Amino acid sequence: MPVVGKLVGGVDFSNLYVNLGEGAFASLAEAEKAGAPLVKYGVFINTALDFVIIAFAIFLAIKAINKMKRETPPAPEEPKPAEDKPAETRPAATSPAPPPPRPADTNGRYVVRIGSFANLDSARALAGKLDAAGLKTRQESIQIDGKPALRLDVGPYAGPADANLARLAAQRVEPTLKPQVIELEAATPAVVGSGYAVQVGAFSKQEDANVLRERLRNGGFNAFIAAADTDAGRLYRVRVGPELERSRAETLAKQLKDKFRLSGMIVNHP
Repeated sequence: MPVVGKLVGGVDFSNLYVNLGEGAFASLAEAEKAGAPLVKYGVFINTALDFVIIAFAIFLAIKAINKMKRETPPAPEEPKPAEDKPAETRPAATSPAPPPPRPADTNGRYVVRIGSFANLDSARALAGKLDAAGLKTRQESIQIDGKPALRLDVGPYAGPADANLARLAAQRVEPTLKPQVIELEAATPAVVGSGYAVQVGAFSKQEDANVLRERLRNGGFNAFIAAADTDAGRLYRVRVGPELERSRAETLAKQLKDKFRLSGMIVNHP
């Protein structure tokens, strides 16, 4: 390596060696001629330096080529003539229609409780709409606060799944409804004209009673206030119902306890 040798003072690395035997020699050629055991580390230094110089030169060449590629802007593409193709029309995605409710089963144990209505004309009109939609309604005359009212049910159905389909269908007929699926129980009917209610509270202030009543109504229960004059003054009793059968009132009391943590008391109504 003449260039490297010049930089380090004219040393020729190829003549560097270590003699592992005896005697001294003026040059590598003399030692080799004498057959002395040698370690020619100068040859290794020359080879390593050759490799470093060649690798560095290749690195500089590749770097220069890459720089020229980055500086050369790509040639602009020629615009392609627009093709007249008819626009694709895809059918609008539609959600599948819910299955229709099954016919009512006279021996079923599940009904959809639509609600109790003090306005008899509105209740009968709603029943007509439900009947027209294929939902068989049952109308039951009751009393709320001593006034005639009408309770509407749809069904009965053999199982809760069929009753739930009918509940969804009723909500499609009248979106403001909040119907509930209720399981019927065999029981002795109450005397005609009387019934049972679940009393969940009694307040001296009507405002407090109104708050509880609206909370229960928002939860899907038919809550009302029955006022009564007592020795302690006028009380506003919050009740849920009424039900014609005591077993239904007991079921209602259990639902109130599970949902609102209220311990109700079954009372006669009216």
